[in-house]
Amino acid sequence: MSVYGLYQPYKVNRPLNRSEKHHRLHQGRPAKVRFFNNEQSVIRINSTYLETVDKFHKGGGDTGLFALLFFMLVSIHLYVLYHCFFVSEKETKDKIIDIVISSLVMSFFYFLSGYFLLKQWFKWTHYPIRFNRKSKMVYVFRTNGSVLTVPWQDIYFTQDKEPGILNDWSIRGHILDSDGETVLETFSLGVCTDKSTTLEYWEFIRCYMEEDVVPELAELIMFCPPAEDRKEGFIFCWQNLLYMGSRLEWLLLPLTLPLSLEASVWRYITCVTGKIPRWPREVLDACRPDPADPVSISAANNPEKMWRLVFANEPRDVWQERYDRMDAATNKIHAVLAKRYGHHI
Repeated sequence: MSVYGLYQPYKVNRPLNRSEKHHRLHQGRPAKVRFFNNEQSVIRINSTYLETVDKFHKGGGDTGLFALLFFMLVSIHLYVLYHCFFVSEKETKDKIIDIVISSLVMSFFYFLSGYFLLKQWFKWTHYPIRFNRKSKMVYVFRTNGSVLTVPWQDIYFTQDKEPGILNDWSIRGHILDSDGETVLETFSLGVCTDKSTTLEYWEFIRCYMEEDVVPELAELIMFCPPAEDRKEGFIFCWQNLLYMGSRLEWLLLPLTLPLSLEASVWRYITCVTGKIPRWPREVLDACRPDPADPVSISAANNPEKMWRLVFANEPRDVWQERYDRMDAATNKIHAVLAKRYGHHI
């Protein structure tokens, strides 16, 4: 579970630490990667802007444990109250004491489970990030519903290890004070995974903002979350959590199928109870795409037979055509980078 940014605020008004300086990601400097990975986070891409989900989006089923704990506590508490009122033969004074003590004990656990639940339920369906390629501006939908607007070049990007036992990394963007050292605000890009994949994700975003390879980047997108101006349906919640990279993962289906189904229920509740994020008018006006733009990819372009893609079970010719197209796009991006920066990258 990714903690910082949603469950726990980022630490601000502090100097950059050693790790953030060591793992800095520089604008204008290509990273050495083989692939350009969008991690199925792209909501829409065109020649004007790229919009992605936040790093918490894919893990929307994380609330399951806390939801089960909360409802279990409610059931236990109701049973205690029932027993005190209708079963116990104690005097009224003793019953009241039992009720007060049990309620005080339960209140701590109610707060613990409810705190994590309400960080996702009844909030927003997701927290989009929009990258305007033409104006070189970045728009971040904050967790309180406000919007951070900042120039691309003014953001200090860095890879950062997420707390916990899992080897998860994220890409954080820091807004620094005029001293270039003090962190005033922090947000994360839409990925939380292993370190090498976060670097591939960074290069996808950087190339969109800085290189003339938008059509090629669009070719690398297999499907988009249907989160733009609407709430995701239960089926997509399940598909996104179940998505398989290869048929080898079929061996794990007896485990992943029920777990993903259970998690998709909680993810769907997050979507149903959440509000749809809306960009303010000034952002929409600044990101108005060209009606004749040849690049326009969104959930409307998702495969018709989505389940076959989810289970890595597309016909051989369909899979080969997509692989060849993505491989050609990847090679072209590398050629553009090599021509601009030299073959040493």
